Amino acid sequence: MNIQSFSPTLNLQHTCKHLDKFRFPGQNKPVFNIQNEIDNNGPNSVVYGSAPNQLAYGDAYNVSPYNNGAMYFTEENGATRVVPGSVGWPDDRRPTDEETVQAAMTAGSVLLYSGSVIHGGGQNFSDTDRTGVNITYCLGWLRTEENQYLSCPPEVAKKLDPDLQEMLGYTMGSYALGYYSDPNGVSEINDLRPPEFILDRSPREKASSAALITDQ
Repeated sequence: MNIQSFSPTLNLQHTCKHLDKFRFPGQNKPVFNIQNEIDNNGPNSVVYGSAPNQLAYGDAYNVSPYNNGAMYFTEENGATRVVPGSVGWPDDRRPTDEETVQAAMTAGSVLLYSGSVIHGGGQNFSDTDRTGVNITYCLGWLRTEENQYLSCPPEVAKKLDPDLQEMLGYTMGSYALGYYSDPNGVSEINDLRPPEFILDRSPREKASSAALITDQ
């Protein structure tokens, strides 16, 4: 776990230098994975009075710089909980309270951690919401050899059989893996959609994330 103070506007170049510490042998290029705003409108809200999130592993191949922008993260307002040293633990091992720490940070700080570290939101005992930005990177080689979304863009994929569409990646692989954001259809609630929507159809199987917009 690494906490460092930056300006409230995240310095991307500076952050990428710190990502070097997380690279695997032979890996020389991180890829931007996702950016989430954690606030009172999002699925990962830590609003005042909220209970703590369940502690869980993320993806071992993700690195997550978590920027708290212009807001202090404290134990009282539910600062992110992490379990240092939990990388490589057996799947059935659960952390004790003594093994869990909270990333209390001043405004403008960044919490940098691997997705394989057990983590989760803390309980907010304060009278205000806690807001931050979660920016995630993954290893550049964790992708298909051919970029199917350029070789077979939606206007071409629409003409294919659903089985082929899904084989090309126009479906979610698992929980929170493979959704997209429509730049022209941002919702006040969220803008997360299963990829089948870009093909003008609904998923053949129920989308595996409650945060998605799934009605169409």
